[in-house]
Amino acid sequence: MECDEDCGCKPEMLKKRIHGAAPPLHEQYGLNGVPPVECSFRLGDKVRFVNDYGAEFELQVIGFADAVSKTGRFIHLDSGCWWFPVRPSSLTIIQAAPRDMTKDGYMIRAA
Repeated sequence: MECDEDCGCKPEMLKKRIHGAAPPLHEQYGLNGVPPVECSFRLGDKVRFVNDYGAEFELQVIGFADAVSKTGRFIHLDSGCWWFPVRPSSLTIIQAAPRDMTKDGYMIRAA
């Protein structure tokens, strides 16, 4: 896939695209594909998120922050405020992403 310089994508993103496929969400949003610290969550995990008010949401892990914030937040979810990371303690894995489908933090999409 050819790209013009006005599209806003980074050259390293283009290397990961296959047959014009869009890059993974963590790349689209400028997030990391691997957590900054050891944790049990990976890209693509379906999780139950419980916010500070006790409301529950079923979401998916789309990326990780560069570092853990002072409040312990570093996991980004596919919510309306994807830019705001959450704490691992507020998440429960509903369905883990297949571990054989990830390589170096990147989801390998089946053909």
